[in-house]
Amino acid sequence: LYPTSYQKYYKIADRTELTSMQQKEIYFNKLFAEEMTDKSTSLIKDKIWIVYYNAAKDVFPFITSDNPVLIQNPFSHKSGIFNIGLSNVGIEIFYALSPSIAIALYDKKLFGHIYDDYNNRKIILDRDDYKYILGKNMQIIEHSQKWVFIPEPMFSIIKNNK
Repeated sequence: LYPTSYQKYYKIADRTELTSMQQKEIYFNKLFAEEMTDKSTSLIKDKIWIVYYNAAKDVFPFITSDNPVLIQNPFSHKSGIFNIGLSNVGIEIFYALSPSIAIALYDKKLFGHIYDDYNNRKIILDRDDYKYILGKNMQIIEHSQKWVFIPEPMFSIIKNNK
């Protein structure tokens, strides 16, 4: 396409109402486009990576949803990739992979002094960490579009206590 075609396309796109899922798809397609791969990779690679193992999964499992990745910033009341971006200071990314395993990425500039000792390591969460687990689960529920996936036995407990 010619540059004038791109300009017309962007003007139309700016006036188009898109769902948050359509916006996310467009954003990630751009973020991981071939010409952006080096920058995108360095943005993610330069975070503090922690694997959380949930030893209390039988009582307080991690849950997931149709919008499972939490992206937040303690300096902003906003959340989600469109509101705060990946390169902003303070970015936190949390993703529950299963009822017992989650990964979290933290900004080195803001959290380096707290989490540097844990970078590329596992942290074991037990029943004493239930506030952290339940807090993340509540955020996942709040950010879901339509579906929340809750493992047993928590699902049966919720279902039977309607």
